[in-house]
Amino acid sequence: MKDIEPNFQNEKDQGFINGNLSKKRYNFLLTFNAFYGKFQITLGGRFVAQQFEQAVTVHLLTNITQDDDTEQFDFDLPGRLVIVNDNIYLRYVEDDNGQSTPVTFKLNGEDDVVLTRSGENGLKFHFLTGKAVTTQYRTPYGIMAVEVATTDLSVRLSDDLSAGRIAIDYQLLAGEQLIGDYQIRLHFTA
Repeated sequence: MKDIEPNFQNEKDQGFINGNLSKKRYNFLLTFNAFYGKFQITLGGRFVAQQFEQAVTVHLLTNITQDDDTEQFDFDLPGRLVIVNDNIYLRYVEDDNGQSTPVTFKLNGEDDVVLTRSGENGLKFHFLTGKAVTTQYRTPYGIMAVEVATTDLSVRLSDDLSAGRIAIDYQLLAGEQLIGDYQIRLHFTA
């Protein structure tokens, strides 16, 4: 990894990093690793920002059980693992009958994951081990309030972030009525 120490001379360059900087001269340390797509900016020895991004292959297996009927979906998709500051995101696009649906998993730790799906059936499910979270689920028929009850959750990442596994078991409820039992098994590799 090569360190670059530019001296930003004008307010425009300083404003790129922080709009509240005065006209003083500041030394920024920019560290960049092209192989991993990672950079880090330090101002006066203080960490300011970091980003990491790499291409991954996502294998996704989903089981849905509703009214004693089980459906299984199995996908292999290209994706991106992105870290912005301390937030880890796994992003990919599902193709469902010719319609592209962007999907993001935000990994907040071993027992805290947020799943966001954009598009016609948009959703934002917050999975917390052993807890139920109320959210809204957008359907073609309108917005529906649902409860996401996480029964099991596991997140495992390799130290170098070249691979990871996410396992989520949850129930979806509308009021007191069970909509279904769901299992997500996701594995990614760089």
